[in-house]
Amino acid sequence: MKARRIFLSLSVLIYVLLFIFLAHIPRSAFAEMIIIYSILFALYALGWYKNVAFSIPALVIIILAVRLPFFFNLPWLSDDFFRFLWDGLLITEGLIPYGVAPSAVDTATFANPQFAETLLSGMNSPEFASVYPPLNQLFFAIASFLSGNNLLQGVNVLRLLILLSEGGLFLYFLFRFREKIWLIAAYLLNPLVVAEGIGNVHFEAAMIPWLAVGFAEFGAKNFAKAGIAWSGSILIKLTPLMIAPVFWFQAKGRDRWVFALVAAVLILTLTIPWFLVSGVGEGLGLYFHHFEFNASVYYLVGWIGSQWKGYNVIATIGPGLGLLAFVLIVFISWKGRRILPEETALLVYLVFYLLSTTVHPWYGIIVVYLAIMSNRPLILVWSFTIWFSYSHYSDPFGPKWLWLVAEYIPLHMAIILENRRRKWFQSTAGSALLRG
Repeated sequence: MKARRIFLSLSVLIYVLLFIFLAHIPRSAFAEMIIIYSILFALYALGWYKNVAFSIPALVIIILAVRLPFFFNLPWLSDDFFRFLWDGLLITEGLIPYGVAPSAVDTATFANPQFAETLLSGMNSPEFASVYPPLNQLFFAIASFLSGNNLLQGVNVLRLLILLSEGGLFLYFLFRFREKIWLIAAYLLNPLVVAEGIGNVHFEAAMIPWLAVGFAEFGAKNFAKAGIAWSGSILIKLTPLMIAPVFWFQAKGRDRWVFALVAAVLILTLTIPWFLVSGVGEGLGLYFHHFEFNASVYYLVGWIGSQWKGYNVIATIGPGLGLLAFVLIVFISWKGRRILPEETALLVYLVFYLLSTTVHPWYGIIVVYLAIMSNRPLILVWSFTIWFSYSHYSDPFGPKWLWLVAEYIPLHMAIILENRRRKWFQSTAGSALLRG
């Protein structure tokens, strides 16, 4: 027993130390980054396999310890934080961050034109207006207001807001559904969640707590509370809109309408003005018509189409795959109306991402949560292989086909093996994966 405790302590120490190294490796050093991330995921998988459990105080310390190293550096794998702080800066300047491309804004009138120019010069796609929902913009405004015109300080406020969201998630389950706190710990300690959430400041990590509460209250038949929480997740990131059919087919009678009405009032009240002035439709159109990164089915179909037409056919295939995804999402939601809503939602997200033209690593955060809560642990392999997508940034920029195959083949195998372990759409009594 003593030897096991020593081994466990050393493993935890190595896990924390590896995050310190990971926080300092540039995106260009792909080989070193993947080696460290591979060891991290191996330790995570070993802890999962051995069903390792800690006391609640120890869990809190470990969760905080793996996040702390990132507060000393700017995000190293993504430059989206420039846009986040820019949108927040516009709000603090009394401007609306919607409807106007950053490149068209006159920064000379700003209180600190130099800081504004720093944000503008570091931003990707400054020719496109912001499409981030209102609650997300509130986070950006808080960070900008407290940044003191300092990049790292502003980013760390964003990180602190994400950390507070994750802390709220932990406390909610600790006091409301304590039997699932080990599942929440498994989610919060996943390397992808740590690195892409706190590390690279992606607000999927702040969206999940709202969505998690929505699922939990939905399962407890508190449909008004569930509708409020689900709406909150949409006001941070739009993707939870995809699972509207999941909730619709799961709920019955009056409950369905309570959930739908509460959610509709909140979402429409807060997003109609945003849709009117933001140009969000244009932004979503760009997603399907122009952007392509780390895709799977799209690359295959696109290659066939380009051989046939002689040019890039994303303008046709992108919307076509989007339409196919919509049809499949509705079918999956109906087919999965008698199983855990988290599992149906997991299938919805997997189908959507497999048919998408653009799949960034942080998109996998929601898959991690849903796989854990629906007792589909093999799907977590994607939270490891999705990091292979950073090979795109190796010179020259673009997909590296061997890494792409290495990313998606294990995911497809995991989907098949999960079906052998327990049939998809098969009802399950619960999702207790880890025991305290």
